[in-house]
Amino acid sequence: MIDEEKLKKAVIRAFNLSPDKYQTDLKLGDIKEWDSLGQMTLIFTIEETFNHKFESDAIPKLTSLDLIRKTLVQK
Repeated sequence: MIDEEKLKKAVIRAFNLSPDKYQTDLKLGDIKEWDSLGQMTLIFTIEETFNHKFESDAIPKLTSLDLIRKTLVQK
């Protein structure tokens, strides 16, 4: 189980979102900030927040918060 509050704060910080725009089921393209550049910003922010390094071949597949959660749980 991952810390949902930590994940929420990381997403808000990565995309500079107002907290009311955060949704637990966000995915690439749902918000204008989550584009290809935003994807990398989010991944780096989550890696820093959770002290976890994603495998480089997994990063392009991490296109939703659900997939990111599943990957973090497997660590």
